[in-house]
Amino acid sequence: MTEVERLAEFVNRVKYRAISERTRGQLKLHVLDSLGCAIGALAAEPIAAIRTHLELRRQYGFTAAAVAQVEIEIFDVAHRIIGGGEDGDKTTVRTKEEAGHSLQYMIAAALCDGELLPRQYAPKRILASDVQHLLQQVTVRPNAEFSARFPEEMPCRVAINLEDGRRFEIEKRDYEGFHSRPMSWDSVVRKFHDLAAPRATPDQRSAIARAVSQLDNMRVRELTALLAQIGEAR
Repeated sequence: MTEVERLAEFVNRVKYRAISERTRGQLKLHVLDSLGCAIGALAAEPIAAIRTHLELRRQYGFTAAAVAQVEIEIFDVAHRIIGGGEDGDKTTVRTKEEAGHSLQYMIAAALCDGELLPRQYAPKRILASDVQHLLQQVTVRPNAEFSARFPEEMPCRVAINLEDGRRFEIEKRDYEGFHSRPMSWDSVVRKFHDLAAPRATPDQRSAIARAVSQLDNMRVRELTALLAQIGEAR
């Protein structure tokens, strides 16, 4: 039996009330997070992205213009797909698709803007001179120790060298939203509002978030009716 067949069998067999209260809470988090991603991607091509934490920028207060070089060590799977391994060069980035599959671009955009959200994948942002210059200064290489820890962990090490000679490093083993560090409901709601803001009004977003929080006691058609009202936010 394949994994897909095993999953389908479980879904067909299990009863909602048999799911633990904690699992039901996690289900609501994932539903709201998925809706936020879907709403944020309306009228846009799908974007494959990773969540990047660069606390070094906030902690030390340097600007992207002060960065001379960024060194990334990561597990081999990520290196092959988005770091320049089997998929080739990731420093020539002109489109959303290329940006979404380039760790170099993601790091550069996060350093420049302090975030990595759909607006960082807008065509004008991708082609801007600051992020284009900085992504050329990002090097990515696989780390055998990190590869051995994947997939139980998603480790990486970031080292940032500044023009004035200072060097800052940070190592991560997971991210907010990974199984070892689940997102809180409040965090998911904030992310949902941020992602859905271009397409849904504040009242629409709040109504959807409330509906998802009460999924146990409402019909699916009530939620889909709220989703059907979404259009361009005025």
